[in-house]
Amino acid sequence: LCKDGAWVENKGALLTFHYRETPLEGRPKMIESVKKLIEESGFKPCPAHCAIEAKPPVEWNKGRASIYILRTAFGLDWSERIRIIYAGDDVTDEDAMK
Repeated sequence: LCKDGAWVENKGALLTFHYRETPLEGRPKMIESVKKLIEESGFKPCPAHCAIEAKPPVEWNKGRASIYILRTAFGLDWSERIRIIYAGDDVTDEDAMK
């Protein structure tokens, strides 16, 4: 599936399939093939901007990770003392903004 400008990014706990540089006419078939492969591998396909993330089957996202980091760094009462700004550029960042 890594052809015509498509590539896979290893993000450690997950993978992201990027297709931004692929020809438009071949994308629908490519996207369906990638989603099927991700699901068959036991991961959850999640859309991103010109990409599909293969997320592991765990209840963990950028929102939960952000809370964990804030609690670890500033304590359980961090929200009473600390104000944060989270800026993102993709739909995958929205979990951290909830």
